[in-house]
Amino acid sequence: MQEKRLAVCFITNYLMHHQLPFCLEMEKQLGKGFVLIETETLPEERKKLGYRSLSNRYPFVINACESEEKKKEALELSAESEVTIIGSAPDSFIKERLRRNKPTFRCAERIFKQGRMDPLRWAKHTFKNLPYRNKKLYYLLNSAYAAKDFAMCGAKKEKMYSWGYFPECITYNIDDLLSTKRPNSLLWAGRLLPWKHPEAAVYVAQRLKADGYDFCLTIVGTGEIEEEIKKQVAQKRLEGYVKLTGAVPAEQVRSFMEKSEIYLFTSDQNEGWGAVMNEAMNSGCAVVACSAAGSVPCLVTDSVNGLVFESGDYETLYSHVKRLLDSKELKSRLGREAYRTITDAWNANTAALRLLELVEALGNGGGIPFEEGVASLAKYM
Repeated sequence: MQEKRLAVCFITNYLMHHQLPFCLEMEKQLGKGFVLIETETLPEERKKLGYRSLSNRYPFVINACESEEKKKEALELSAESEVTIIGSAPDSFIKERLRRNKPTFRCAERIFKQGRMDPLRWAKHTFKNLPYRNKKLYYLLNSAYAAKDFAMCGAKKEKMYSWGYFPECITYNIDDLLSTKRPNSLLWAGRLLPWKHPEAAVYVAQRLKADGYDFCLTIVGTGEIEEEIKKQVAQKRLEGYVKLTGAVPAEQVRSFMEKSEIYLFTSDQNEGWGAVMNEAMNSGCAVVACSAAGSVPCLVTDSVNGLVFESGDYETLYSHVKRLLDSKELKSRLGREAYRTITDAWNANTAALRLLELVEALGNGGGIPFEEGVASLAKYM
């Protein structure tokens, strides 16, 4: 779509760095026809983790909590726009447009992250979705596992589309990038939380040391189990192999990825998507990823552009890492294919263009334009 005519309103709690590239692409396509509404301010907790508020940096952002006047403006824009996308934000911002049956997309991760139905969450989401089952309410799902959850809560299969997060996609000379990576370097990055399983990375380091490998593991981030991870590193005498950086700004995490050969993504089913996967793959890392995390079935094909293990299977995780350390060719091939996956398919430019094409197809009563990838019909998993 080349004409800057379609008005799209994207509502979220607060703009994050992994959403920004998509917003910039939408602005590029639509100009003033694109608006992002923030319903909250960036929490102090996020700031302590290295995140920075983006509210006042871009002209397309309206912060609805800034004043009553701004909130009124946000509600009017949401109701009047041709298309509205709502993520983590109150339904009060789309109540009027749902009443008018105007095209609306819910952008969401899976509902039942524990893998089983929670009656209270089921009731909440069924109440939100079922009354609009036959209306123009659609779903952009930020998890390979979300379609089944939303179907249980009243959504129709033909109204659910594969989506995700689209952090900055950087174009590299892939040969140069791979040649400058530190040999036998491993990276883990994220909040140090139980369900992200940073202890799995420590387990890998312990096994590698015992088997006589020369390697380095960097763990980037902070969180509630940081002290426990530090204690594990000390108890296993891994200080010469493992470095914990603490919190660093989001942009600095990319520099770690650019220098690392192998990226460990160990989150379980509580990881809705995991934008660090996009970034690590874009950085040419050979990824070893847990299949339970929401992004992995979308982004990774085992042994093609990464290696996959099941949640809790640390033996396979270690085996995959060992294979990579033993084969420079495998590391290079998987890193190249990971890079191509992001630059060719799973990026903000593709997402913006495909969303606008999908909206046009829905408006014309046509079929879904894409058979796979971003904005294709979501698969049940």
